[in-house]
Amino acid sequence: MKPIKCKTRYDKTIWAGERLAQIREQQEKAGLSWDVGFHHSAPLTIDGGEFDGQLLINVVTEHPEMLGDKTLNQALRMCILNADEALSIQVHPNDDYALEHDNDLGKTESWYVIEAQEGASIVAGVKTCDPDEVRQAIEEDRLMDLVREIPVREGDYIKIPYGTLHALGKGIMCAEVGTNSDTTYRFFDYHRKDANGNERPLHIEKSFDVAHFENQPNIKHFSLAKKDATTIMQVERCNEYYVNLVDVVNEYNLTPNGHTFFIITAVKNDLEIECENEKNELKYTESVFVPANCSKLTIRGEGRLMISYSNRKN
Repeated sequence: MKPIKCKTRYDKTIWAGERLAQIREQQEKAGLSWDVGFHHSAPLTIDGGEFDGQLLINVVTEHPEMLGDKTLNQALRMCILNADEALSIQVHPNDDYALEHDNDLGKTESWYVIEAQEGASIVAGVKTCDPDEVRQAIEEDRLMDLVREIPVREGDYIKIPYGTLHALGKGIMCAEVGTNSDTTYRFFDYHRKDANGNERPLHIEKSFDVAHFENQPNIKHFSLAKKDATTIMQVERCNEYYVNLVDVVNEYNLTPNGHTFFIITAVKNDLEIECENEKNELKYTESVFVPANCSKLTIRGEGRLMISYSNRKN
């Protein structure tokens, strides 16, 4: 078994940037690329190899050994977000609420900052735990006075647990790993209007239902200083997933053990993957799905990999 690459699905969002389109040599800018995912809202088609042209979600359903001892509910998604304008301030539900109200799973996600313009920042949490204070700020149109704005730079990582008010700021491109969900409640959108002059709908009451205003996540920074040898950094160990960063110097070997799949993403520079004597490029910002029963991989070059895998238990 070899790594699987999918045809990217692009979302042309209201806040889309041009940088990702430049890197991917796309004609139209897109705010979000679905590169690996198993959600019914964005089915991805496999590009090349044994399962060329088939939907990834169908293939892993027919071949559950690809997920190891994980299920589709424990799968992950990997997207690239590219924002020239700030995203709406939003919040995600937990599993129970999402299943009851939206027939979906809850969502926890993390951002790794691939590129950031000087002065870029994100919203991550609010400065109060009092929902009445937040509601009053919404009514008085001064929510921005309460949000926690945090400066970010290349190499930063932040986990956004469900219930956390958050927003990616303008001038940022990041890799987003998250649980297998597509449910988002929009809390505030700066009174921004779409092409028809209408403000996008908000989900205020659902947001208050699921918000944990005590959540105030913080940034971890992983220096991009040149290493003398391949270096593995543990980034995240949470109930939903694990994330490692690997600074590759010459080569790095990954051997799946049959228990979990992996998603590997090139977050700095192009790299080369060799598997079963076949070599393929893993270009900057691109991802591949590595089945749990995949053969040993050798990644060559000089750059940084983000490796994500599920930690959910049955």
